[in-house]
Amino acid sequence: MTLSEAIRSSLRRGRGAEQEAAAQLAPLLCVCLGACDEAEEVAASLSTTLLQVAADASANPHARAKCCWSLAVLAFLTELEPSEALASERLLADVFSGSYLKGDGHTPNITADTAALHAAALSGWTLLATVDGCQNLDAVGQDHLIDMLGSGHLDVRVAAGEALAVMHEIKPLEAPEQVCELLAALATDSSRFRAKKERKAQRSSFREILAYIEEGRAPELKIRFGQECLELGTWALRKHYEAFCQVLGSGLNLHLAQNDLLRQVFRLGDPINAATPTHKVTKLERVSSTLLSQHLNEQISTLF
Repeated sequence: MTLSEAIRSSLRRGRGAEQEAAAQLAPLLCVCLGACDEAEEVAASLSTTLLQVAADASANPHARAKCCWSLAVLAFLTELEPSEALASERLLADVFSGSYLKGDGHTPNITADTAALHAAALSGWTLLATVDGCQNLDAVGQDHLIDMLGSGHLDVRVAAGEALAVMHEIKPLEAPEQVCELLAALATDSSRFRAKKERKAQRSSFREILAYIEEGRAPELKIRFGQECLELGTWALRKHYEAFCQVLGSGLNLHLAQNDLLRQVFRLGDPINAATPTHKVTKLERVSSTLLSQHLNEQISTLF
């Protein structure tokens, strides 16, 4: 049995934690394969099964959330057939539509697990919007995302705010003043019914989103690895980086330096020859490599 077959089997026949582990491993396998035809074939094969689990309302919500996220990452990494990509986008939008306002205009009362599922689906949909642009955005619309800012769950509110930032980056929002008023309220929220940690996380996230939509000040982040530096100056690049962070964890910097797929995504050019006298493998790189191997082995062990 190949690793991709084991992943597919665990997604189909497993339950809960096993499905989560399989879904987590799917994009990790494709990233490790790099930019090659085999990775495309594996992604296409696993995407079908991930979509089935993500759409199964009877499945564990944590497993569905992980499948939604992995489905989006695979669609982002590989060139799926247009019909397959569209099916993924529609499925993700259908999942997070559960956080839209109800017919009477009230916010739906959902559990924390369901909110995490909706947030994962929305985050995945936003990742695909950075590639598909306006077509993806028009299928959902600005109003629904604004409504989701009123969710009772932090992860849904933040996911909706980031989606609005990406939407604004692709094409200017309608009535930005109204949107900014809502964002400003969230960026300064001091409601006592929210936990202190939640208030702090919310204010931090929405200050960045507000600064971009109101002033055009995009988030700037510099990632140094080895002799190189990756600059993230757009919301799209930030979403791409965060996706790889979730896939690779502490092994990300090592892959930025050596993985042809990541270097294509971030336009880093050919890898710097690690054998040159100017390069010295740092302790962090050695530890990252070890941790990534351990993480991969742990995920694989759950499937056998």
